[in-house]
Amino acid sequence: SNKDIMSAIDKTPIERFEEIESFIWLIEDGINSNTGIAWAVCLKDDSKMIGHFGFHRIDFSNHRAEIGYALLPQFQRLGLANEGIKAALDCGFMQLGFHSIEADVNPINNASMGLLLKNGFVKEAHFKENYFFNGVFLDSAIFSLLKKDYLSNVIK
Repeated sequence: SNKDIMSAIDKTPIERFEEIESFIWLIEDGINSNTGIAWAVCLKDDSKMIGHFGFHRIDFSNHRAEIGYALLPQFQRLGLANEGIKAALDCGFMQLGFHSIEADVNPINNASMGLLLKNGFVKEAHFKENYFFNGVFLDSAIFSLLKKDYLSNVIK
């Protein structure tokens, strides 16, 4: 429901309880159909959710998934996103058997692109005006990380 977070990922903020419930069912459907998985991010000493990480568009036949994540603004730039992405990548590559993981980012989201680059992702494409949101066509930057490149970075 945070407007700052949602503006960075080009989604409309949730405003009603029914929308939250629908979002939870969407995650549940992804888990049940093996097309998605999500984790809540909490501080070690507090069970309050401050963000999430997850994989959606899981394609087990091609050993691929798209990663997504968000943290409340007051918890950004503290290293938590870096800790979260490392845990998600480890799960994706080592437990779920992905060959590659991709991320689709609005090119104005410098923080997200920096996180991806810091963790070994490579920018593979920049699509012009391929996404329609709030009456405007937006660009998408596509990043990807292969398991072999992940493993070479982890071993360093």
